[in-house]
Amino acid sequence: MPDARSDFPIAVVEAKARYKYAAEGLQQAKDYAEILGLKFAYATNGAEIIEFDYTTGVECQRSTFPEPDEL
Repeated sequence: MPDARSDFPIAVVEAKARYKYAAEGLQQAKDYAEILGLKFAYATNGAEIIEFDYTTGVECQRSTFPEPDEL
């Protein structure tokens, strides 16, 4: 198993205010992920989390953020 690096970017997280829907930030998160060449984009409002996985093209709602090892 390779050594974990704390400076290896794997995802973008776009945070919105709690009174907004998390989905309102997903396109912005995806835009940033594409610019940075990252494989995962997340949008959250603190209550909901939406994930977009560029390796599968699947968008889903999550209850928690994944651990780096999951990605």
